[in-house]
Amino acid sequence: MASSAATAYRPRIADAELRVCLAASTVLLDVDTAARQALAVDPATVRVGWR
Repeated sequence: MASSAATAYRPRIADAELRVCLAASTVLLDVDTAARQALAVDPATVRVGWR
């Protein structure tokens, strides 16, 4: 049986990079009126940071 230390998650270098990239692509449509209006006109305008 494996110990809990052996199965614990070990942070990777990519974790920090992914966190930054995902935060850059966040659009809070519930609180950002301008983003909601832009989405209604052209959805591509709110996809800043998406590839």
